[in-house]
Amino acid sequence: MEQLYWLDRIQAKDTALVGEKAQLLSQLGQQNHPIVPGFAFPAPKLWEFIERVGQSEPLLADLTDSSLYVDVDDREALRSLAKRIRTALLATEFPPDWLSNIVAAIGKWKSPALIVRPSLSRLGGDKGSFKGLLRSRICAPEPESLQFALKWVWAELFRAGSLFCFARASYHLKSLHLALLVQPIQDAIASGTVDIANGKARVRAVWGLGHSWVRGEVKPDDYQVSLSADEKSNPKIIRRSGNHSLIYRLRQSPNFDTADNFLLVERPTSEQQQTVCLDEASLAQLTRLVREILAQNSAICSLEWTLVNTPFPEDAAVYEQPQFYLTQCSTRYTTMPLVVDKLNSSAPDALAKATILRGIAASPGRAIAPAYCWADSQLPPNLPPGQILVATAITPEWLPLLGKAAGIIAERGGTTCHAAIIARELGVPAIVGVNNVMGEVEMGETISMDGTFGEIHREVSPSPPSPSTSSASPPSPPSPPRFPIATQLLLNLSQTRSLPEAAALPVDGVGLLRSELTIVALLDSQPLSWWLEDTQKKNFVKRLGKEIAEFARHFAPRPVFYRSADWRSPEFSDRIPSSSTGSNPILGRRGTFNYTLDATLFEAELTAFAEVQASGYSNLKLILPFVRGIEEFIFCRDRVRQFGLARHPNFELWIMAEVPSVCFLLPEYVKAGVQGISIGTNDLTQLLLGVDREQADLVQLFDERHPAILNAIAQLIEQARIAGIPCSICGQAPVLYPQIIDRLVEWGITAISVEPSAVEQTYWTIARAEQRLLLEAARRR
Repeated sequence: MEQLYWLDRIQAKDTALVGEKAQLLSQLGQQNHPIVPGFAFPAPKLWEFIERVGQSEPLLADLTDSSLYVDVDDREALRSLAKRIRTALLATEFPPDWLSNIVAAIGKWKSPALIVRPSLSRLGGDKGSFKGLLRSRICAPEPESLQFALKWVWAELFRAGSLFCFARASYHLKSLHLALLVQPIQDAIASGTVDIANGKARVRAVWGLGHSWVRGEVKPDDYQVSLSADEKSNPKIIRRSGNHSLIYRLRQSPNFDTADNFLLVERPTSEQQQTVCLDEASLAQLTRLVREILAQNSAICSLEWTLVNTPFPEDAAVYEQPQFYLTQCSTRYTTMPLVVDKLNSSAPDALAKATILRGIAASPGRAIAPAYCWADSQLPPNLPPGQILVATAITPEWLPLLGKAAGIIAERGGTTCHAAIIARELGVPAIVGVNNVMGEVEMGETISMDGTFGEIHREVSPSPPSPSTSSASPPSPPSPPRFPIATQLLLNLSQTRSLPEAAALPVDGVGLLRSELTIVALLDSQPLSWWLEDTQKKNFVKRLGKEIAEFARHFAPRPVFYRSADWRSPEFSDRIPSSSTGSNPILGRRGTFNYTLDATLFEAELTAFAEVQASGYSNLKLILPFVRGIEEFIFCRDRVRQFGLARHPNFELWIMAEVPSVCFLLPEYVKAGVQGISIGTNDLTQLLLGVDREQADLVQLFDERHPAILNAIAQLIEQARIAGIPCSICGQAPVLYPQIIDRLVEWGITAISVEPSAVEQTYWTIARAEQRLLLEAARRR
């Protein structure tokens, strides 16, 4: 089939047609090293397809002869352009002969799934690293699923972030040749990488498929192997055992709706938890393979591998033991031949591939900028704008600085820590839980980070980088919705600096105004107790009232739900008295129970709230946090009435439904005066599952999709419906797992509150869920 390039036949001259990834892997295969078989759909086919798309999309009619002209610094225009191109590309059908040839080619593979990988080649020199910019796609071995996957990977070239990075690197689109590498997938015993430098190999391994590590959900086993030892002797091994709490397997009978349906998550056996992924024999086998490759290809610096029980379909050999196969490789010279000769062996070390670090993806977006490393727990004296802030931990007093950063990286924290929350609100990419990042990254070193996938690596371009090329920025309003939705879409906010962009979004109001993050920004490095003294309290109330009024003004007449202070985290220890949290800040004297012990702050908040109401704003509503019992609610209710807040007709008093006891006592709360509930999935999950959500090493156990969590949410929604009160949800679950929204809408949730960056995604997910319910109802008639 002339339009396909099989990995066992690709030549060096074919690089522009098949891309570097396919060409390098093919060369290893032709040297008799074990590679996963496959073929490349050549790069020119993309531009033939673009011409076909251009027949219905005028924007692309002359793209093959010119280029796209857009100001990449105009975020709204860039996103609109990217969305228009991708929609047209995905909607256009392949020519019949293309699809028939590809389907015939995969017929020899008896695999339950395929993977389509981008294989890029760049003409005109190397101006920067684009590793991880274009993503792969898993699909079914059947025509429609495969066609969609091929088009989806092509469409990666036209994402807003991709167009931004290519423009910053001064690449004309026509100089980017994107081929598609199609390969079968098999279930794996283990997967991992090998990074090679200075006669040593650093091997990392996880059980099963590599998705658990890529997604930052586990810590891999880490081995250091000496490659200079006598090949006949055992390699010298330095081993550090990882943390394997979940395993990704290939589902044998998947549904083909989404790529995630091909993956099955399992808990490791007790034996797997107690042993390393690669024993001495397997590690020696992998080391021999690496040595053999380096003997023929001295420029290799990185390999990705999979360990399987069953040979891949095109492999004629039959193995009595598990076999390693190579899935990808990289060299020091991304646009040079794999085998290094004397003419290029003295290339500068600056071109060496950087070591990749991985952490927990906390806020989406990409950034390339110098690192500003700060190991002290005290506030950095000066953070230059446009640099990536790298720290051991981000404390609340740092929050005003985060808007200046191109990105945020921290060794500690989880997806629900305050640094991650603020980063998502401001549109700044963030990665947390990065082991030893302070030891790996140096001050002023240019690094790139991907907050969507939790990846960090050093930039290897020999030319000086620009100060910052972040593709993340404060969110811009998405395209207006095509039709109204019945489920309210609300925002989670805390910072007034994000108000102009946030208020312009097509939302129904603010579902969660996090007061403690607003208050911290007002403290001016003074402890809260100082502000609550008699001489300062009036000034504090005035400041707080001004902040609340800003939210009310920007969103009027849309509602703003203000959640009173909940000092739950040790992050606040420098600003609040230790007595406010107790020895266990996650379960200590937090929430409304703390109000019953000392109501000073709560009453200051109510005073500020009343002053804002008195100034004419009638769209404010109050949510009480972490309510443990009816008595606590009654105490707060009575204080609210004393301050006159309930006299305003639009005022409502809600509670957070995050302590599990609310699931059993909601009717009693409603009798006591609760007018609505907001489900906080973050606390509800950690309390029901017994998992501290701030511990990075436990992140894989913190799963809002757990049956116990979903059952509790369904029960709360049903009880709220019976009681006749509204029920909102404001945790991270709907953003991290959009598939949950289908169930929420079906169960009767009245509102979903998310960060600004997730508005567009959440809107369309709600719209599809509502349309499916209507369609199902119509079919039942």
